[in-house]
Amino acid sequence: MVSRRNTIKKRALRMAIFASGTGTNFKNIVDASLALKINAQVMVLVCNKKYAKALNLAKHHNIPTIIIDYDNINKEELEHNLLKELAKYHLDLICLAGFMRKLSPLFVKTYHNKIINVHPSLLPKYRGLKAMERAYEAKEEKMGATVHFVDDGLDTGSIIIQEAFKVGNRTLEEAIAKTHEIEYRIYLEAINIIEGEN
Repeated sequence: MVSRRNTIKKRALRMAIFASGTGTNFKNIVDASLALKINAQVMVLVCNKKYAKALNLAKHHNIPTIIIDYDNINKEELEHNLLKELAKYHLDLICLAGFMRKLSPLFVKTYHNKIINVHPSLLPKYRGLKAMERAYEAKEEKMGATVHFVDDGLDTGSIIIQEAFKVGNRTLEEAIAKTHEIEYRIYLEAINIIEGEN
């Protein structure tokens, strides 16, 4: 006799994606959800750049968007309003995908252990901007990418998954391309890990 529990499909994770630019990681996650590679549904895109290419992709897939402007409003007020908007979606997870802003302690506390980010270095090394370039210039033997929970610090949250590769004779451009390849793959793996724990 087949257990009824095993025949019930788990509810998909309800996710928001935060992006600032071209949206390559956003596209990777959306494509994976549509192909059922992850048991997750992208409910909304949050973007802080009104001309970001990620917005075009969201429109193509009929994904609602929220555009936030940090330049014309107090950050605390902006994120307070954003929290009210996001509450409508009953989110299980927020994925930062090239989102070039640091979230406030209030925001991080509200979604404690529900915000993840992918970073192009082997954390705790090379936190912050230009991580790949700095690692390459330092002649690191290995480079890679990390998916981690977001806390109040800069790329200091608990690591979920990390993968490295040997730099060898790769040019900087080749090392960057390899890092992005790893980013796309391990971000999906991290989402599956979190989905499995829910």
